[in-house]
Amino acid sequence: MKHGLEVKIWGTRGSLAAPYADRMEFGGNTSCVSVRWSDQIVIFDCGTGLHGLGQELIRLRESAQNFRADGCSGEVWHVPEEIHIFIGHVHLDHICALPFFPLLFRKGWKIHLYGQPMEGESFKDTVRRIVGPPFWPVTLDQAAAEIAWHDLVPDMVVELPDGVSVQTFEANHGPGALLFRMTRGDVSVVYGLDNEVTYETMDAYSQFVDGCDLLIFDGMYTEEEYKRCKGFGHSVWMQGVWIAGHCKVGTVCISHHEWNRTDAVLKEMEALAREENDRCVFAREGMVFFLSREL
Repeated sequence: MKHGLEVKIWGTRGSLAAPYADRMEFGGNTSCVSVRWSDQIVIFDCGTGLHGLGQELIRLRESAQNFRADGCSGEVWHVPEEIHIFIGHVHLDHICALPFFPLLFRKGWKIHLYGQPMEGESFKDTVRRIVGPPFWPVTLDQAAAEIAWHDLVPDMVVELPDGVSVQTFEANHGPGALLFRMTRGDVSVVYGLDNEVTYETMDAYSQFVDGCDLLIFDGMYTEEEYKRCKGFGHSVWMQGVWIAGHCKVGTVCISHHEWNRTDAVLKEMEALAREENDRCVFAREGMVFFLSREL
């Protein structure tokens, strides 16, 4: 987008993919979100939704077509040669599609991978240890694309092209987990999956998300489920509704759906959420948000 950000959901599930007929309205892929602006793109997390995103980028490039999004006033978006991927943490549901990302194995692409070091080793070494033998037969060293590795720490800011910045925040999800706030001009989106909001973390978290245009919130549990899962690093979906109102969030998108929750159940939960806040939606694959304050 020329003056804002376009956010697209490619994966909505947590912990495990859910390729079942009664879960297809909200989607069965694990976490992956893209944000584009000008001729640039950022990807948050490499869940199974990443593969479809990669295929779409290749299709657009090879067919020499430009992407024209509805509502963009005829703006044309050219597929970039450099891709920026921010990985919140290296749990399997958030990195499992990285070895299947088709752009890795094609020349002419440069892929920036960002993440937090942990337990005394670099982010690069952690990922290479997971994505490679004996866990996977193909190593990232075999990639045809150029890979650039970037270590992150909490409370840092990464500057990207055309006035975009990504700020990091330490997630309450065990060691090495981060949340991200991406800003361009007056608009911002918080990618806030895999984070347990508690009384102790609420103040800092509220400051981080305050006033954002879109909050992608980890709403994996119901209140009853949370009683059994406290400390697992995930939040209650209704917390996202309350926080959005308290922090003057534009839209809150509840995601990281429990993998076994059906479309029918999620619709019921969404209806309850919207009774409290009509700017709350539950994430569905293919859902797109256009963030712009330009008049």
